[in-house]
Parts: sequence; structure tokens; C-alpha cells
Amino acid sequence: MIYLIIGVPGAGKTYFAVNTIKNICEDKKDNKCKYKHVFTNINGLQYDKLNQIAKSQDFAQPFDFEDLKLHIVQEYNYHEQYKKNLIHCEDYDEFVKSQGVFQKYIGSCIFIDECHLYFESKATPELVRFLSYHRHFDIDLYLITQNKNLIDKKYLVFVEKMYKGLPSSKRFFSNVFRYEVYASYQEYKSNRIEIISLKAKKEIFDLYNSGSVQKGKSVLHKFLLPILLLSVLSYFVFDYFVQKDTVVNNDPVNQELPVKSDNEIKSPIKTDDKERSLFSISCIDYDCSFKDTNSYFSLDSILKLFEKFNCKEFLTDYGVPPKRTYIVECDSKMQNLIDLLITKQEFPNETDNNRPLLPNLNGKF
Repeated sequence: MIYLIIGVPGAGKTYFAVNTIKNICEDKKDNKCKYKHVFTNINGLQYDKLNQIAKSQDFAQPFDFEDLKLHIVQEYNYHEQYKKNLIHCEDYDEFVKSQGVFQKYIGSCIFIDECHLYFESKATPELVRFLSYHRHFDIDLYLITQNKNLIDKKYLVFVEKMYKGLPSSKRFFSNVFRYEVYASYQEYKSNRIEIISLKAKKEIFDLYNSGSVQKGKSVLHKFLLPILLLSVLSYFVFDYFVQKDTVVNNDPVNQELPVKSDNEIKSPIKTDDKERSLFSISCIDYDCSFKDTNSYFSLDSILKLFEKFNCKEFLTDYGVPPKRTYIVECDSKMQNLIDLLITKQEFPNETDNNRPLLPNLNGKF
């Protein structure tokens, strides 16, 4: 298969690739791996550490595109001769393999970083042939680039799955990478399969040199946080004076006292004509709890809640690491589900840290 990994700097492209390579090495250690070797040109990759994980001396190896290209051109020339009946053989694939073409790459997985430097904006017939024929040699490819528009569409049409890393400004937590997964290189909404998350782990960063080790703040934190703090302060000041003014205007000398209903309910904050409420979540590492509750949820569970109820980050207090407090604006109905989960304990135990994992939310409300 051919996979494409895209995203702006800091979106987690290399992190995703190295995490995948590490998983492949672990499969190799457990004799579950279908690959003979892993090749990559990722800068600063610690091949010795990966081979220690794989318990092999040469399973993970540096990648040289020029060497691969020699095999690509050689196979292309053989195929041109074969089409002209200049080569006679019963099985073309076996003939090519007998000539040593792709010998070192057969049954391997290749990760090509900055692939736009090799698969340029103008396609060549040799590379097009290779992308259409690579499966005959049991080769899988991961192509990594910042922008797929730098690659000719004649190459992109062979992509079977694309991972798009989301920038930090579109992530709820800076220490969790998120990726949109598409069924091809096209970013149509109907073409999107799922959104996946990867927790940023030091053990992965230690396997390569990354510019993402220093987690950058989102645009919201960097530019809008002071404005949000001022807005929250203004809200409480305004609310205080409005309540004070209401007491004065309700002077019994001037008007009758209103009748207070026993069924009076405080309305949640409304935004864009939809009922929205603010929720406070405190997290220590990957364990989170809602304000005034003693039930802890995993970070994955919180993210599922955010997606289900269209939550938007309103304010973040980083506090003393590793503790953080988040204030998010969500559909008010989320409170009903939180109450249900806490009171009835309607959730199974999660395999990670034995924290509660949310059940299937479909049809709850």
C-alpha cells in the first residue's frame, strides 16, 4: 500500500511515522511482522535503538532514494523491452527478481521524508510505473510531506490512505497529536474515515531529532488568552452590577414583589441560538475529572465527549505541571450524560490505566 502523511510543521508528521516504525519493530520482536526490513531517511533517527526493540542488527536501515531509483529505472527498462517482445519469459515478475531488481527492498516498508523532493510536480514514467507496480515486490510506502500540492497528481492517485496532522491551534491539548484519516489523497468530508489521536510520549521523541519536542501554544493561547481573561472578568463584574441594580429596582415601595416559582431553572449560557454551557475539567497527565465530581475519566474519553457535544476551548489554566484546568463551551446536554455516567456507573473499564471509558454515545440523546 501507499500511505501519505501531510501537515504543517509541528503537526506530528514525523511523530506519526516514527511511532509506526516503532510498532513495526515491536511486531518484529514478537515474530508478527510481515516486513523483512524498514528503510527511512527521517533525520536523526536512532536506528540502533529501533534495532534493539526489534532484536535485530539490521532490521531498520537508512534509506537512499538514489539507490532505489537505480532499481526503478532498471525495472522500467526491462518492462519496455518485455512489451516489445525483446525479452521472452513465462513469468515477468520472476524474471525481474532473478535479475536482482529490488532485491534488497523486496518485502520491506519504506518511509520517505520530504518526498516532494523526489516525487516532484512533474511526473516521470519510471516513477509512475514503480508506484503502480510496487506491490509485486511486497513493498509498502509511507510518503511524508508538508503539502501534497508539491506532488504531481499522477503520483497522488496511487495513495490508498492519507493521514493529515492537525496543527496545535486545532487541538484541544498540546500534548496530544490528532490526525484526520482519508481514504485517498482527496480531503473531501465524505472521504474522511476517522480522526485518531496519539499521546506525545518521550520514548517516541527519543527515537529521533524533532522540532516538536518543545510544545508550542495554540493561536488561542498565544494571542487571545488575555482577551478571554478580560472577557471573563468583565462578565463577572457586569453580572455583579446587574444583580445589584435588580435589587434596587425591586424595591417594594415601587412595585410588587415577583412570585418565585418552585420550578424555576437557571438557564445555561446561549451561543448562536443554541444552548451552550461552560464546563471546567481538571487534568493530571491523562486523568481528568469534571468540577465538583470525584469520578476520573481518561483523556480519550474526554476527547470523545468534546467531539460528541461540539465543544470549543474557552480558557486554559496551565497551573503547576502536570496539572491543567480547562474551561470549554459545549452543548448543555453534555451535563446529562456526565450525570448518567457518574450516578449509574454505565461505563466499562478502560485498558489504559483502568480509567472509565465512555460507552457508545450514539442514541443517548
